[in-house]
Amino acid sequence: MLTEERNLCMGCMSVLDEEGKCRCGYNEDAPTDEACIPVRTVLGGKYLVGKMIRMNGEAITYIGFDEENEEKVFIQEYMPGKIAKRSDLTGEVVPFSGYEAQYKTLMADYFDLFDTLRNFRHAEYIMPVINVFRENNTVYAVYKYIKTISYGDYLSHNGGEFTWPQVKKLFMPLFTTLTYLHSNGFVHRGISPESIRVNAKGQLLLWGFGTVALFSKDSVIEPNLSAGYSAPEQYSAGLWQGEWTDVYSIAAVLYKSLTGTLPADAESRKEVDHLCPPEELNFNISSEVSDAILNAMTVNGEYRTRSIDDFTAELLESASSNTKLFGAVEEQEIKKADEEYFEKEEKTEKGRKKVRLPWGVIATLIAMAVLLGLVTFVFRFTEILGFGNNPNHTESSGSEINES
Repeated sequence: MLTEERNLCMGCMSVLDEEGKCRCGYNEDAPTDEACIPVRTVLGGKYLVGKMIRMNGEAITYIGFDEENEEKVFIQEYMPGKIAKRSDLTGEVVPFSGYEAQYKTLMADYFDLFDTLRNFRHAEYIMPVINVFRENNTVYAVYKYIKTISYGDYLSHNGGEFTWPQVKKLFMPLFTTLTYLHSNGFVHRGISPESIRVNAKGQLLLWGFGTVALFSKDSVIEPNLSAGYSAPEQYSAGLWQGEWTDVYSIAAVLYKSLTGTLPADAESRKEVDHLCPPEELNFNISSEVSDAILNAMTVNGEYRTRSIDDFTAELLESASSNTKLFGAVEEQEIKKADEEYFEKEEKTEKGRKKVRLPWGVIATLIAMAVLLGLVTFVFRFTEILGFGNNPNHTESSGSEINES
């Protein structure tokens, strides 16, 4: 269904000016990928489709507008281009001959995935899924629109790396959310600086969700693996994936955040493991944090840190792996830890610096010393001339001076 009723820019869903233009510069007449839905199509009876903003081997994401609630949204369409195409006549997604069964199975997995995300009630730090529905022989997932930038861009804008206190404050809430997802049997598998978004408050949000097929090399669809961040088992069909897969990826993101260096690719590490310890790239990283990251990025999943709880405990040098420590009171815990860290750093820094007085203070002290020496000299000089011991000398009062 197409509509021309709304005077909205299909590039950003903002209202057009009187001349029908938008500051974002989107050109609706520019050619688009044939796999994409035509702009101004309405889905689900109320979602106006705008331009495509990202595409991978499993889905296409568009900017959209909810005409019923009068708000922007993101619309993600199941569209595995390797095994299906869009019909020019009906707009439906049609599997290629011989891939009907795989298409149907993966579409069911896709629906279940986003239906599960839609029903999560305590995952605060994920991009919220507000609707999932079937149409055009495919599935559409609708995200709430939140203005964000990728964590990769955020990191670049801030010099390419962060200190450990900064990383800790940023990531602990996200760790809590990951633990919640894992406890509900959900594994992301695609964690990277691009699938982590940063909102206006500086909070990290997860998105970029997909099925197992999207994040496995030997897949019927085009895989979406991130060099340096995807775990070794994602490159081998015979290896199990689980919580430890997300542990590897989030540890790799911390590696990049603290060192400014992309971690060695997991697939190449299976042949020769040349991952450099973080503390050797940044001497400000403690051995404990460096070891925790290396343990979480162990190539063999059986020997890798098994859960986000365990990873958190190692990072914070805690004997407990209960992430409730970083739940409701996490801000107080983190603030206290940060204060202790900075206090320690300040003392260390003071110990390294020499005590130096300002030149003004030094000049004043010299002048006082000279004046004191002069006074002492005058006093001694008067004693030598005898004024100090003259018995006939009497001290004049103030009245005598006035009368004379």
